Amino acid sequence: ALLSGPVGQWSDRIGPRFPIASGSLVVAVAFAGLALLAYAGIHSFWWGVFPLMALMGLGMALVVSPLSTAVMTAVEDKDTGAASGINNAVSRIGGLIAVAAMGSLAAWVYAAALNSGAASGIPGFGEPPRAGLAPDLDACL
Repeated sequence: ALLSGPVGQWSDRIGPRFPIASGSLVVAVAFAGLALLAYAGIHSFWWGVFPLMALMGLGMALVVSPLSTAVMTAVEDKDTGAASGINNAVSRIGGLIAVAAMGSLAAWVYAAALNSGAASGIPGFGEPPRAGLAPDLDACL
């Protein structure tokens, strides 16, 4: 939000193509960095995740304002309301798909880790009993 005004003014001077392309590249670099954190052995939020999330925010600031302006100026004045609504709807649908895809990916990665011999059970609660409740029930009877 802090950079939307300056980026919008910059985009008005040079056109939206460069800010959108460079912002998309910055976001892609941030995502790649987040994906590679564990392989790099960086497990700190402040030294690993936070800088990359800040970089992603910078990239999004470069993309969103010029993209919205490009959409709104590409239609006639009488269609700006519909263009704004469609732009917002597509943005929300994209967010919904991304959340669903990330949830599915997280479930798949977690299941693959369990099948590869990683510790089973709920993380943080230790190993579940191997025989289940059968010996305890027999002892009670």
